Amino acid sequence: SAVGNLVTDGQRVMAQKQGFNVDFAMTNNGGIRADLLVQEDRSITWGAAQNVQPFGNILQVVHMTGQQIENVLNEQYDEEGKYFLQLSGLTYQYTDTGDANQPYKVHQIRKTNGELLDPNASYLVVVNDFLFGGGDGFKTFTEATFEATMTQDTDTFIDYIKAQEADGKTIEAQIEGRKSYISPEQIKAEEEAAAIASIKAATVLPDIKEGI
Repeated sequence: SAVGNLVTDGQRVMAQKQGFNVDFAMTNNGGIRADLLVQEDRSITWGAAQNVQPFGNILQVVHMTGQQIENVLNEQYDEEGKYFLQLSGLTYQYTDTGDANQPYKVHQIRKTNGELLDPNASYLVVVNDFLFGGGDGFKTFTEATFEATMTQDTDTFIDYIKAQEADGKTIEAQIEGRKSYISPEQIKAEEEAAAIASIKAATVLPDIKEGI
């Protein structure tokens, strides 16, 4: 959702303002309880911001491998997909599995700069303490390594809005396709096209002599 993007973008920005070189932020869909209501004069009240994230969960900065991130994203698609993550700093594709118990799986994860996620690399991620404890069935978060504690998610969201205002920036968000579906047929076609391109790039044609 647009407000989910706004919340997680805010968590990532505020973590960076506190000196943490975080890559990503993730929060559970159940932790976001309302859209952000804006007044007619475009002002935002404290109550409106607090209604978006009313629980006051403590944000944690944790280390996760690329493989752990892929695993936790895949955990969205069990239990009939009723629990999912809002996220910032990455985009990914998901595709069919043919398994009724877990109908989708992650296909490809990229950072916002287009770089593929390295399954063996370590990344800094902002999550709330509910997720860090494995809440909503996201058990892979319990394997993350603790780095530091931030403030409550409610306060972080409010502070982000204040920081944007202080910098003269507009508070805005939209649905951007941070998660997108790709069919198995599309994946196969892309892989075949990449293989052909690789063969062509590796083929060195002999010099053609003039007159032959």
